[in-house]
Amino acid sequence: MKRIILLFSVLLSVIAFAGENPEHGYIITNQNDTIFGMIDYRSNANNVKICNFKSEGSDKYSVYKPFEIVGYYVTSKNNYYISKSLEYKGKNYNVFAEYMMKGAMNVYRVAGITKNDVYFFENENGEIMPYCDYTDMETAEESDIRKNAQNLAAFLAKSSLKASDEVDVRNSSAKQVIKIARTYNEDVCKSNDSCIEYEYNAKNDDDSGAFFAYIGFLRFRSINGLAIKSNNVPVIGVGYEVNTSRYVKNTSVQMMAELGGYSYYDDEDVWDKGNKSSSLVVLKLAPTFKFYEKNGIRLTIRSGVSTPLLCWFAGIGAEIVTSSGIIMFNIDATSDVIEASRIASGTWEHYGIKLGYKF
Repeated sequence: MKRIILLFSVLLSVIAFAGENPEHGYIITNQNDTIFGMIDYRSNANNVKICNFKSEGSDKYSVYKPFEIVGYYVTSKNNYYISKSLEYKGKNYNVFAEYMMKGAMNVYRVAGITKNDVYFFENENGEIMPYCDYTDMETAEESDIRKNAQNLAAFLAKSSLKASDEVDVRNSSAKQVIKIARTYNEDVCKSNDSCIEYEYNAKNDDDSGAFFAYIGFLRFRSINGLAIKSNNVPVIGVGYEVNTSRYVKNTSVQMMAELGGYSYYDDEDVWDKGNKSSSLVVLKLAPTFKFYEKNGIRLTIRSGVSTPLLCWFAGIGAEIVTSSGIIMFNIDATSDVIEASRIASGTWEHYGIKLGYKF
């Protein structure tokens, strides 16, 4: 059992180091030619620095830096990057700025030049105002947060008081930034047609993870010498899955808290003296790889560790994607890392079948 679980762990490690996340898209050259192919779509901080692009029919990526091309577009994600030279706190950055909004008011997002994202508002006169996302920065100075909001509000007020009123000192998220830019464009647009040429879908920022819950049972086996004791126990659990596909294709990390019944023997020397049952909360951490997805069906493998019983576990799963959520089905196998667990006399292992729902 331990060898099988170790094999799963090695397989996931090999997959993790593969490191590519190809998505359909195209680049725009400095000669305004459009070339279609695959883009290695990575983290926001990486995407603003370089564009790894492989044209159709090619098996090798070419690396482009800002201003070596006009920009690039990730078709499958609807993300648009353009070469820009932007100044923030006295320092100039040549980057692939990510479009949040394109219109009378352009808004770009740049990651990696500070702890949180920085948005750059560019009005119809070409004037630019940086705006830092302080939403998740609890250690930021109050004065910096207020100055950040006041500077943007004053910048917007020159052409749109409505947009200026939308600035929220406590909310500088992507959704709020897009709301502000949309209000500005709708307010200053003088024609009957919309001034907005492109708008980023802020839901892309929410695709970072999902909560899930599950129930099931374990086939529990305690082993001591030549004797084996078995019993079935119910389990219930909750978890959160972090999507890491932007960093490693088709991967995620699952964190779980599971409540179940476990049996143990109170006399190490006398195996058949009797056993006791107890409830135990087990915490689990498992990298997960999706190796198949078609027609709303996903197949996954996962392998990780659990505590307070130091154990390896591995399993295979299936997911059915519905309009309201994802139905999960998993089969896991678990075995001791050490030769004798703190609960069972001897070694122990279990097999679990679980049904869950991801929302």
